[in-house]
Amino acid sequence: LNDNYGRLFNFNLKKKYNSNDHILFSNNLSDEIFNNGKLKQFNNVGANELTLGLYDKKLTNVLQIRPNENSEVFKNYDLNFITTELDDNENLIQINRDFGKSRYSAWISANEIIKQFLTTELFNTNPNEITNLVSHSTSIFSEKISPTMIFADTLLNGSGLMRFASDENILNSIFNNNESKLINFVDKKLSKQCCDGACYNCIRNYNNRFQSEYLDLHHGSRLIKLLSGINEDRNLIYAQELTLAEKLIKDLGSIDLVTKEIEKPIDSVNIFEIEINGDRKFLAILDPFEKFNSRLNKIIRHLGDTYSGSFHPEDLKIIDSFNTKQNSIKAVYNAFNQQ
Repeated sequence: LNDNYGRLFNFNLKKKYNSNDHILFSNNLSDEIFNNGKLKQFNNVGANELTLGLYDKKLTNVLQIRPNENSEVFKNYDLNFITTELDDNENLIQINRDFGKSRYSAWISANEIIKQFLTTELFNTNPNEITNLVSHSTSIFSEKISPTMIFADTLLNGSGLMRFASDENILNSIFNNNESKLINFVDKKLSKQCCDGACYNCIRNYNNRFQSEYLDLHHGSRLIKLLSGINEDRNLIYAQELTLAEKLIKDLGSIDLVTKEIEKPIDSVNIFEIEINGDRKFLAILDPFEKFNSRLNKIIRHLGDTYSGSFHPEDLKIIDSFNTKQNSIKAVYNAFNQQ
């Protein structure tokens, strides 16, 4: 089994009659083997399905890091990289998979930064001593599926590194937002100002070469600070979007796309009018982490008021600031061509 499409798997937990034997049964398979086949002695333990991700290796002494959904910091953020549907109440704004890629990039980058912190600052050990990956999981306190960074000992029976790191006092010292050793580590990397993404002077290395397209120091650092409970300066985010908007106009002009920025609604959203094949379209830049409610709804209302009778929500496409920074023309192309 694989999860290449990020859809996860639904399972039922089944128990054998008069035995403590349990199995997980995929609901994608037929019930016939339980009705008449060799597994007919197994019955469902509960009515609820279990939604699980699958790992391709045995993991020992696992440390999992996921968002605290009850934290005030996350009330306006969506960090899930599996489902990123941009829609209003009538579901008129199409799905833009680039948002999922942007969020996945943040998790991969943060995962790599934390691994480097663990191996160089906390343990001073060989990077091969710790295996790391990004997936989805549920906590023991909630059935909600959340993006999850996973760290585990590489040795089959465990070296004890992750067991030590999982100690509550150690975790508090790592993620405490007032005196965080991890945040200090992140800020030192950021202070190098060595690149605008990721390079071999900050977080790229031989071991993560197959993830290089997703690595971005600033993007991963931002996620780590959110996970540590640090509130962002929204005005700084808006200022960065403004800089990207100016870059976008120049980039689209270089390929002869007629683009003009229209008056901004509340919250400094950058909206553009573009002519494509003689048709008027609209484009807006949003933050890849934000929930698609407040600013998106204001964009739709603003365009409806400004272009009364001639604006249709399906003419509005959304791109995120991270993909715009990486390749603005590709971001626009994907927004208008994804089905």
